Amino acid sequence: MAKADLHIHSGAGDGVATVGQILEYVEHETDLDLIAITDHDLIHGALEARELVAKRAYRFEIIVGVEITTLEGHLLAYDLEEPIRMLLPLAHTIELVHEQGGFCVVPHPMSWLTRSIGYNGLCRIMEDERDKVCVEGLEVLNPTLAGRVIYDKVLSLN
Repeated sequence: MAKADLHIHSGAGDGVATVGQILEYVEHETDLDLIAITDHDLIHGALEARELVAKRAYRFEIIVGVEITTLEGHLLAYDLEEPIRMLLPLAHTIELVHEQGGFCVVPHPMSWLTRSIGYNGLCRIMEDERDKVCVEGLEVLNPTLAGRVIYDKVLSLN
């Protein structure tokens, strides 16, 4: 089993710590095997992190991520090379991620404390018959208040 944190915000976007500080912290203070920088609507911090990890031979791996603001709420997207425009419909955003060969996870689903994809939006995606419109996962454990208030609901939906 490996350990991962696939929802990290950096100072390159809406977080506080620089990409370099995050990488050093993960290297020396955690036992994580995989991380993703997922700034809101910005990919450059994640691309910078990937370059630094490749150059410095860190013991952990990284995947490029971004937290995209869709019309229906936030969506985590991974394995991207190009940014995706914010404020597009959810289904269209998912299609654009899949066209790049990426995959999608819904962060803090159904939370009323942050911009989250609600129950009805999740049901629409699960019922969509187009092959390119599906999410690969739901974020079940989010330690912020936004995640804790809906933990039991997300577990039941998962």
